[in-house]
Formats: sequence, structure tokens, C-alpha cells
Amino acid sequence: DKGYGARDPAKMRLVPLRKFREQNIDPQPGRQVELDGRPAVVRAVGAGRVQVDYNHPLAGRTLIYDVSIEKILDDDNEKVLNIISRRIPEVKNDKFTLTRQDNDLTIDVPEEAFYLSGLQIAKKAVSSDIQKYFPAVGGISFRETFKRPAEVAPSQAAEPAKPSTAEPAQEAQTETKEDAQTADKPEKPKTRTTRAKPAAGKSRRRVMAGSENQR
Repeated sequence: DKGYGARDPAKMRLVPLRKFREQNIDPQPGRQVELDGRPAVVRAVGAGRVQVDYNHPLAGRTLIYDVSIEKILDDDNEKVLNIISRRIPEVKNDKFTLTRQDNDLTIDVPEEAFYLSGLQIAKKAVSSDIQKYFPAVGGISFRETFKRPAEVAPSQAAEPAKPSTAEPAQEAQTETKEDAQTADKPEKPKTRTTRAKPAAGKSRRRVMAGSENQR
């Protein structure tokens, strides 16, 4: 079997039965379980131990494939685009553009693929496949072009939001008028009158003078 290889005896393990009980797993022969984040198959259950097989369920088996040919590609560009589609299936292959100059091939990467996870690894795989199936191709370049975003027309610009009601504006006008009226009226200066007390000697003389006239 080329897909999963032969069964590896080193991947057979004996796991304590208490580990299954801790995870509330009932070990039954032939049951698929997950231990330590790895899928496994229970092969046998003994006294306090369980034989677990970490091999793939199809390992060591003969697989028979039923394949049907849908299309035969004769054009080299279509072959290259299908290689790209195989390695970068998230983006349609018609989004990529191919440019040939002598023995060099330039692949224009669309903007949808700029930030894909593992893009650099996919580029390496595409280059290896192209060099494998197209020996005449020499250098392979991947070109990524960042285009300037389209400018928004002035007519399409968003208009400033208008106030929903006119009451706040009227209040503002009223307050402004009151402030203006208050500003027009000059403030009266605050005056404080004080009376000087006459000296004691002069007051006595005036009283005495009056008394003599009366006489």
C-alpha cells in the first residue's frame, strides 16, 4: 500500500486500563478511540492493560481505486494552472496569470491569495511540480502586485449628518440672545458711601455757639 504503508509494529502500545477509566472510555476490541490527542484502535483488552494500535486503520491493506478521466489537457498553460489549483485550492486557477519569456515563467498571484496561510510553502510546491513536469522551464517567479484602491467620487462622498430636530438649535439661539442682552447692559459700579465722624472738640464749640445766640 503506497498511501498508508505497511502496518508498523512499533506503533502498537500497551496502555493501562485506568487511563481509559479516567477518560470515561469503555475499551472494546475494534473500537476507535483518541488518546493523548492521537487516534487509535483498540486491539485487545487484558488484565489491567489494553493493546492499542496507533497505525492508520487502512495501513497494510490493499486499496483499489476507481478512477475516471474527465478531461485531457494538451495546453501547457492549462497544465500549469491545474498544478497551481492543486497546491492552492482556495483560489480559482483562472485568477492566476502566466507570462513566459524565453525559458522563464512568471506567475501573477491574485490579491485573494496574498494572505493565505502557508502560501510560501505552496509556492515552493508549485515550483517543484512545474520543474518536474516541464524540464524546459528554467526560472519561476511569483509576482504580487498591490494596486491602489479606487478613489471615491465627490458626488458619492457621504453627506454630513443633519440634526434630527430643530429644538436644540432654537435653544442655542435663545441662549445667544440672552447673552447678548446681558452684554449690552453695562454693570453698575458698586459705590460705598462713608461718613466721616466729626471731631469731638469742634462739635462742642458749635453747640456752645448756638446756645450763646439763643441767649
